[in-house]
Amino acid sequence: MVQYYTDKNKARITADAIAISHFIVANVVILLGVLVPKSKVFALFLSHHSTTPGVDFVYQVMDRPIYNMFRGTAEGFRGTNDFMFFLSAETIIILGSFFYGLIAYFLLSVFLKLTR
Repeated sequence: MVQYYTDKNKARITADAIAISHFIVANVVILLGVLVPKSKVFALFLSHHSTTPGVDFVYQVMDRPIYNMFRGTAEGFRGTNDFMFFLSAETIIILGSFFYGLIAYFLLSVFLKLTR
């Protein structure tokens, strides 16, 4: 049986792939920042010395719009225990993944409607 994909399904699949890819890459960056804190890769993008360069890289480079919306909450957990700090970072990553997936869905659905 041949299965045909509609434009809505194509946009949804692509948006899901972008959101999941963002989530995986952001978590790998945080893991690298924890395992290799003195990495020169993070020093290229961050102007200050940080104890959590992976999280700061995600905040400053990958999820800047979401971080700016929740800056007070995210920075409020910086001085607390590590679990709450990384939980707030994961929350921002999840919201960023949702945001980027939503943008991709809307842009692709509009593009597919225009090219019909």
